[in-house]
Amino acid sequence: DFITLRMSEQDVKHVPFGFTANLSVGYLVGRRGAWFERNTFKFGIPGVRAGQLQLHPEFFFNDFFRNFSPSIKLTLDFD
Repeated sequence: DFITLRMSEQDVKHVPFGFTANLSVGYLVGRRGAWFERNTFKFGIPGVRAGQLQLHPEFFFNDFFRNFSPSIKLTLDFD
């Protein structure tokens, strides 16, 4: 479980395709299993939006970037 601080744009325009202004930083506070090491952080950067679908790059790291893992966050908005 991560605790995450996220900053995003408030005026969401429903366009067929566009870029999003989302930034996020998170810290691993609860751990079950061996998926993430202790003291893991994540950092999310702006991505793209197509209708209600959003793709955002995220990066997980620990030990001062010694262990680094990129990922893609997929979000589906229902509004």
